[in-house]
Amino acid sequence: MKKTLLILGLVVALAGFMTVGTAMADPELDFTIPAVNTFAGISYSTSGGPLVGTGISISQVEGVDSTPLNNNVTLAITGGTLDFASGNLTSFTSSQWNFGPGATPSLAIDGGISALGISNNSLLLLGAITSATVANISSTEKKVVYSAFFDIVNPTLASYYGLTAYSNGHYALWSGTFSFQFDSTPSSNGATFTSTDIHSGDLLTSPSPVPEPATLLLLGLGLFGLGLLGIKRKTNA
Repeated sequence: MKKTLLILGLVVALAGFMTVGTAMADPELDFTIPAVNTFAGISYSTSGGPLVGTGISISQVEGVDSTPLNNNVTLAITGGTLDFASGNLTSFTSSQWNFGPGATPSLAIDGGISALGISNNSLLLLGAITSATVANISSTEKKVVYSAFFDIVNPTLASYYGLTAYSNGHYALWSGTFSFQFDSTPSSNGATFTSTDIHSGDLLTSPSPVPEPATLLLLGLGLFGLGLLGIKRKTNA
């Protein structure tokens, strides 16, 4: 178990160096992926196609790395789910699959936070994947997925932790990563796989500045987010 966690840590740490715009010192929101994901799924089901995750549970969120307000305070999320879709497979080795950028948007967290008056099924985060990697971490069935993305965050949630969700009247573009472990029949050389046995992990996002060309995503992502948040509010009204 210790060896597995060590390898997992090394994979995530190495991938972290490839993430543009995040820094360890920046305050972050940490969304927890719990160990039990009964209805979740992750798949690379079409050769050369995308990596897709559906219904992955998100149980809580915490402000970490010295958020201006409520640092290390955890909020429970009701009915939280993470869904995402990367771009198509770009390369592979005998034990690793690499995927390109997803559409805008290509990642979302929905759920409710009763402590903040956020209704169930509300949009908590909306993002666009920039890269995704799946790697074997054992010779049996263990795999880890790591992804980097840009995103916008629910303004009520951001405000609770003293973080800005807007810049000059528009949604601010944040940057983040997520990783979790799952089981799947051993595959190699870019073979397809499907799994509903997903283990724990987390999703981190920070309002740290992001350079060009990442900011080019802001207009489309922000406008889409505004529209979708508006739809959510009308639905929950």
